[in-house]
Amino acid sequence: EIDEEFKHLQDRIFMQDAVKFPPAVYNIDSYRWARSLVLSRAYAVDEFGGLVMLLPGIDFANHNPHVSKMPACGAVEKWQVAYNVREGRPSR
Repeated sequence: EIDEEFKHLQDRIFMQDAVKFPPAVYNIDSYRWARSLVLSRAYAVDEFGGLVMLLPGIDFANHNPHVSKMPACGAVEKWQVAYNVREGRPSR
């Protein structure tokens, strides 16, 4: 699916102007990185038919100030320190 998305963009946009879209930058590895970065910060919004949107500041609402440590999600196998936004310091 990701490879097909990239191929579509490459054929219709990137290959049309190699000066604006140099292949050394606009390649499948860069696309995968950029896509994962955006989607890791995006949410599907039911009120808009499940449309995936970036919602600036939503991480602040998804914060528990009473947690001192929490396991990291995904492939990272280490502990992350929770940060207390109100006090501007790591939580205890």
